[in-house]
Amino acid sequence: TFQAMAGEWDVKLERRQSPQAPWQESQITSTIEARMGGAMLEETYVSPQGIEGLRTFTYDRFKERYRLTQMNSYTSHLDVQEGAYQDGRLTVSNADTDTSWQGFGRTFHQRLSFFDITPEGFKAEAEQSVDGGENWFVNRKATYTRKTD
Repeated sequence: TFQAMAGEWDVKLERRQSPQAPWQESQITSTIEARMGGAMLEETYVSPQGIEGLRTFTYDRFKERYRLTQMNSYTSHLDVQEGAYQDGRLTVSNADTDTSWQGFGRTFHQRLSFFDITPEGFKAEAEQSVDGGENWFVNRKATYTRKTD
Protein backbone atom coordinates (compact mmCIF):
# COMPACT_ATOMS: atom_id res chain seq x y z
CA THR A 1 0.00 0.00 0.00
CA PHE A 2 2.62 2.54 1.05
CA GLN A 3 4.87 1.78 -1.91
CA ALA A 4 2.29 3.67 -4.01
CA MET A 5 3.42 6.82 -2.15
CA ALA A 6 6.82 6.72 -3.88
CA GLY A 7 7.17 9.22 -6.73
CA GLU A 8 7.13 12.87 -7.72
CA TRP A 9 4.16 14.84 -6.43
CA ASP A 10 2.36 18.14 -6.84
CA VAL A 11 0.98 18.99 -3.40
CA LYS A 12 -1.87 21.34 -2.57
CA LEU A 13 -1.39 22.58 1.00
CA GLU A 14 -4.06 24.09 3.20
CA ARG A 15 -3.14 25.55 6.62
CA ARG A 16 -4.72 27.47 9.46
CA GLN A 17 -3.51 28.66 12.85
CA SER A 18 -6.68 27.95 14.87
CA PRO A 19 -9.95 26.06 14.44
CA GLN A 20 -11.77 29.32 13.61
CA ALA A 21 -9.16 30.66 11.17
CA PRO A 22 -9.75 30.49 7.41
CA TRP A 23 -7.72 28.00 5.37
CA GLN A 24 -4.77 29.41 3.41
CA GLU A 25 -3.74 27.53 0.27
CA SER A 26 -0.34 27.08 -1.35
CA GLN A 27 1.43 24.62 -3.66
CA ILE A 28 4.69 22.69 -3.34
CA THR A 29 6.31 19.70 -4.97
CA SER A 30 7.47 16.62 -3.10
CA THR A 31 9.67 13.65 -3.90
CA ILE A 32 9.14 10.36 -2.08
CA GLU A 33 11.76 7.67 -2.68
CA ALA A 34 11.73 4.02 -1.63
CA ARG A 35 14.97 3.18 0.20
CA MET A 36 16.49 0.05 1.76
CA GLY A 37 14.74 -2.25 -0.67
CA GLY A 38 11.40 -0.58 0.04
CA ALA A 39 11.67 -0.89 3.84
CA MET A 40 11.73 2.90 4.17
CA LEU A 41 10.17 5.79 2.29
CA GLU A 42 11.98 9.14 2.34
CA GLU A 43 10.19 12.37 1.44
CA THR A 44 11.91 15.65 0.62
CA TYR A 45 10.17 18.95 -0.04
CA VAL A 46 10.60 22.72 0.24
CA SER A 47 7.83 24.75 1.91
CA PRO A 48 6.40 27.91 0.32
CA GLN A 49 8.61 29.83 2.79
CA GLY A 50 11.75 28.08 1.48
CA ILE A 51 12.12 25.71 4.44
CA GLU A 52 13.55 22.30 3.49
CA GLY A 53 11.81 19.27 4.95
CA LEU A 54 12.76 15.61 5.27
CA ARG A 55 10.36 12.90 6.36
CA THR A 56 10.87 9.12 6.68
CA PHE A 57 8.29 6.35 6.95
CA THR A 58 9.26 2.96 8.44
CA TYR A 59 7.63 -0.06 10.06
CA ASP A 60 8.96 -1.62 13.27
CA ARG A 61 8.05 -5.29 12.86
CA PHE A 62 9.10 -6.08 16.42
CA LYS A 63 6.75 -3.53 18.02
CA GLU A 64 4.28 -3.71 15.13
CA ARG A 65 4.24 0.09 14.92
CA TYR A 66 4.69 2.51 12.07
CA ARG A 67 7.25 5.20 12.72
CA LEU A 68 7.58 8.56 11.01
CA THR A 69 10.43 10.99 11.54
CA GLN A 70 10.50 14.53 10.27
CA MET A 71 12.90 17.43 10.43
CA ASN A 72 13.11 20.81 8.74
CA SER A 73 15.80 23.39 8.11
CA TYR A 74 14.01 26.02 10.22
CA THR A 75 13.85 24.25 13.61
CA SER A 76 16.39 21.41 13.14
CA HIS A 77 14.15 19.47 15.57
CA LEU A 78 13.81 15.74 14.91
CA ASP A 79 10.17 14.83 15.48
CA VAL A 80 9.45 11.12 15.98
CA GLN A 81 5.88 9.88 15.62
CA GLU A 82 4.48 6.39 16.05
CA GLY A 83 1.17 4.80 15.24
CA ALA A 84 -0.83 2.20 13.41
CA TYR A 85 -2.49 1.49 10.08
CA GLN A 86 -6.20 0.89 10.58
CA ASP A 87 -9.21 1.11 8.29
CA GLY A 88 -7.15 2.39 5.36
CA ARG A 89 -5.54 5.17 7.38
CA LEU A 90 -1.99 5.47 8.75
CA THR A 91 -2.11 7.65 11.88
CA VAL A 92 1.03 8.56 13.83
CA SER A 93 1.58 10.97 16.71
CA ASN A 94 4.36 12.38 18.87
CA ALA A 95 2.12 12.43 21.97
CA ASP A 96 3.90 9.34 23.35
CA THR A 97 7.40 9.78 21.89
CA ASP A 98 8.42 12.86 23.89
CA THR A 99 9.41 14.77 20.74
CA SER A 100 6.81 17.51 20.95
CA TRP A 101 7.93 21.11 20.57
CA GLN A 102 7.52 24.07 22.87
CA GLY A 103 6.84 27.72 22.20
CA PHE A 104 4.73 30.61 23.39
CA GLY A 105 4.58 29.00 26.85
CA ARG A 106 2.86 25.87 25.48
CA THR A 107 3.73 22.33 24.46
CA PHE A 108 2.56 21.38 20.98
CA HIS A 109 1.87 17.76 20.00
CA GLN A 110 1.18 16.65 16.45
CA ARG A 111 -0.74 13.80 14.87
CA LEU A 112 -0.46 12.97 11.16
CA SER A 113 -2.79 10.82 9.07
CA PHE A 114 -2.26 9.50 5.53
CA PHE A 115 -5.23 8.04 3.66
CA ASP A 116 -6.91 7.49 0.27
CA ILE A 117 -3.57 6.10 -0.96
CA THR A 118 -3.67 5.16 -4.66
CA PRO A 119 -1.06 5.16 -7.45
CA GLU A 120 -2.46 8.55 -8.59
CA GLY A 121 -2.31 10.28 -5.21
CA PHE A 122 -3.12 10.41 -1.52
CA LYS A 123 -4.17 12.78 1.23
CA ALA A 124 -2.62 13.81 4.53
CA GLU A 125 -3.90 15.73 7.54
CA ALA A 126 -1.95 17.19 10.44
CA GLU A 127 -3.63 17.80 13.76
CA GLN A 128 -2.29 19.82 16.67
CA SER A 129 -2.90 19.53 20.40
CA VAL A 130 -1.91 21.95 23.16
CA ASP A 131 -3.33 19.88 26.04
CA GLY A 132 -1.18 16.74 25.90
CA GLY A 133 -3.25 14.99 23.25
CA GLU A 134 -6.67 15.30 24.89
CA ASN A 135 -8.09 17.51 22.14
CA TRP A 136 -6.94 17.92 18.55
CA PHE A 137 -7.73 20.25 15.67
CA VAL A 138 -6.81 19.87 11.99
CA ASN A 139 -4.35 22.63 11.16
CA ARG A 140 -2.92 21.35 7.86
CA LYS A 141 -4.21 19.33 4.93
CA ALA A 142 -2.25 18.11 1.92
CA THR A 143 -3.50 16.60 -1.32
CA TYR A 144 -0.75 14.78 -3.25
CA THR A 145 -1.25 14.33 -7.01
CA ARG A 146 1.28 12.35 -9.05
CA LYS A 147 3.27 14.55 -11.41
CA THR A 148 2.92 13.74 -15.07
CA ASP A 149 5.48 14.59 -17.73
